Amino acid sequence: MNFIRFVPAYFERVWGGRNLEKFFNRNLNNSSPIGESWEICDREDLSSKITGGQFDSLTLRELLEKHSLYVLGSEKYSKMPFPILVKWLDCCENLSVQVHPPASVAKKLNAEPKSENWYFVKCQKDSKIFAGFNKKTSPEDFEKAITEAKAQDLLGALSTKENTSIYIPSGRVHAIGAGNVVLEIQQNSDTTYRVYDFDRIPPRTLHIKESLASIDFDDTTPTLLDCQKTSSTICDCEHFSIRVIHLKKGESITFNSNEQPRILSLTEGFLSSSSSEENPSSKILASENILLPFAAKNSFVAEITSTILVTENFYKNA
Repeated sequence: MNFIRFVPAYFERVWGGRNLEKFFNRNLNNSSPIGESWEICDREDLSSKITGGQFDSLTLRELLEKHSLYVLGSEKYSKMPFPILVKWLDCCENLSVQVHPPASVAKKLNAEPKSENWYFVKCQKDSKIFAGFNKKTSPEDFEKAITEAKAQDLLGALSTKENTSIYIPSGRVHAIGAGNVVLEIQQNSDTTYRVYDFDRIPPRTLHIKESLASIDFDDTTPTLLDCQKTSSTICDCEHFSIRVIHLKKGESITFNSNEQPRILSLTEGFLSSSSSEENPSSKILASENILLPFAAKNSFVAEITSTILVTENFYKNA
């Protein structure tokens, strides 16, 4: 098996649910509302554990320290945190209106910048998100709207549907609405400033001062990208790039060795590798996220119609 698979880490959230179990047959173990599944992560307090293959039971941190040349193509990155964090979000209620600080602001606040991309995999009827503003807004007007519980009235509201995507750069105010199951691919960061929480009870801590310092108030009317029909690059930012690939039954894709490490995320369908008959663990199921090492060649065949996100170029500015 030339790819690396990890054990997901599940987190309860007040806005979460059980859709990862419903749609992807995940074993969530209890009846709590699970809002996040951290699929690939390398944080001080959590480093994803590898399952199966030659690196079984190592953490991602241990893998990079011991085998960085094989996995990343260079030993100079071995002590650096893995730059990407991959999550599933099950949004059964509205998330808070929030923002992640740009790098220049994060440094002043002793925080981490965080840019992220959302790919919508399951959407209920009338589900939506908020992103940016519906018109140019001043900090004073937005702060007034917050105190009057009308913050969402100033935000750009976008209806969501399956196989659409949006990039959320640091500084863009945003909120995911109820009824969305989202694959989030982001910088390795965990700084979030909550500016408004839809009057949720019990109330959660807000970060008004930090949010107002972080928000880009000139950011208006962002749009969702329709990724349904064509295979193409859907995000190309300074931190990573993402391609979407649609495969029909029987079609295949090969990732050559000695190019770069990649993350493969299967949002729908079922893939098998050329060695699947001898090694059942080489099969990739919908919702799985795997790491393709620099030095390994990987080929996959779509057993049914499948959609793949390929995240790459995450060391280009390292």
